[in-house]
Amino acid sequence: MSGVPFAYPPEGAVMVSAEGAVVLAHDGFDGRPLWQRTLDATVVGLAASPSGVAALDESGLLSRLALSDGAPLAAKAVASSVRAFAHAARAEVAAILTEGSLLLVPGDELPRTVAQVSAFAVAVRADGSAIAVGQPDGRVQVFDAASRTLLGGCQVQAAVQSVTWSPLGHWVVAAGQQIVAVAPDGSHGELRYTARGNVVPECLAPSVDGKLLGFRAGPHLVQVLEWGRSRLVGSAVYEREVGAVAFGAGRSLGVGLDGGDADRLDLVTEEVFSTTGHPGRPTRSWTVALRVERGLLADVLPQVAPPTERVPPLASREKRGVPPTRRVLPWVLGLLVAALVGAAGLWLGILRR
Repeated sequence: MSGVPFAYPPEGAVMVSAEGAVVLAHDGFDGRPLWQRTLDATVVGLAASPSGVAALDESGLLSRLALSDGAPLAAKAVASSVRAFAHAARAEVAAILTEGSLLLVPGDELPRTVAQVSAFAVAVRADGSAIAVGQPDGRVQVFDAASRTLLGGCQVQAAVQSVTWSPLGHWVVAAGQQIVAVAPDGSHGELRYTARGNVVPECLAPSVDGKLLGFRAGPHLVQVLEWGRSRLVGSAVYEREVGAVAFGAGRSLGVGLDGGDADRLDLVTEEVFSTTGHPGRPTRSWTVALRVERGLLADVLPQVAPPTERVPPLASREKRGVPPTRRVLPWVLGLLVAALVGAAGLWLGILRR
């Protein structure tokens, strides 16, 4: 689990970060501040979906907040000594690793013990039906969420530091310098990529369609892998500490930073959109060097429209400096021209008589 909590839901509407006990939400497009909410203890895990934000603090309290304004929806004590936290993308199901147990937290129900394990990496399938755990000895185990029974497991060649579920229908595991695709039931794995130099991939983040995989490659480095051909196609070098990463809509990669800040990296335009400070909080500046191998990305960039192509609602267009009449004016001019042409034709017809 990254020391810098961060969440960016697949639809890309909001980027959620944290500093200490404060949860900070920013617009997922331009980074402007939306809301902030102070919890009782330091936030150690974050997840976000259209249904809301899940925030786990170091005391073991799991809070659910409204995505629109951060209003508290529910809170319950779930665990202590948290090692890792994961949440399903499309279901109210969370998984928590403590010092010796794997806990399942379905919706508003009480936590249930799934297994006695000593691990630091956990992930939940998008629909909440299964949980994958990666252990320091290289074992990967997959459990059924409903029955809490072991579905299967396999062995990778190094300690597992990160696990995630891919939209392509399998688990993705980072073990040492290797990235491995693991079957849905955990029965076997396939090596897909080996990092070079001192890079140790962690905080794995597949794109919405699974064709790209972003990951934290070091304290100040983020890399992007094209999954189909297992090759690097992008990187971002930071002067600040990088936390968790997550893909939003299209080809937008969100990067959490220390201090509760975040960036949206647009892999289509190679632009960087940084968050701005909330009222009463400083607005920081930092440098990032983003490089995208557009030639290598030609096959995957056009597949999903970037969020910049979405037309925001009328109210938000006004806030972002886009005149709401811009799309109406051409139609008005067209109608006026048509009326003038019709009048001219009628006048000429009268003269001919």
